[in-house]
Amino acid sequence: DGVSALTTAAATDHCACVRVLLAMPGITVDDMGARVTPLWHACRTGCMQCALNLLASGADPEARGLDDYTCLHAAVLGNNASVVQVLLSLQPSLAACATNTSTPLHAAASNKNEALCRALIAAGASRWAVDADGAT
Repeated sequence: DGVSALTTAAATDHCACVRVLLAMPGITVDDMGARVTPLWHACRTGCMQCALNLLASGADPEARGLDDYTCLHAAVLGNNASVVQVLLSLQPSLAACATNTSTPLHAAASNKNEALCRALIAAGASRWAVDADGAT
């Protein structure tokens, strides 16, 4: 499984290439060749325009990738507040647990990011959310 050009462009914040590639017939917007989607990369790196272009082309914000992280996990782990806000507007699962058992709120707390903790709670994440192991 090789890495697609779309994944590479999204991972390196090259929005112009993302736009060109998305316009190609037969492009797979949710390509998992790198075990994560191009949108996951855009969310992790914080490239808002890449994320918006991928979402507009039908990318799945709930797709799970590496270690079962969602795009919301990726944006939170990258401390990318603007991308987190875009994803929250799509009403993603706030209780999704990654392989390491963390929810996006756990990830924000682990990153000591109070603003993202507040944003996730305001969007409906439970302050008493438990991870996959049942811990708060």
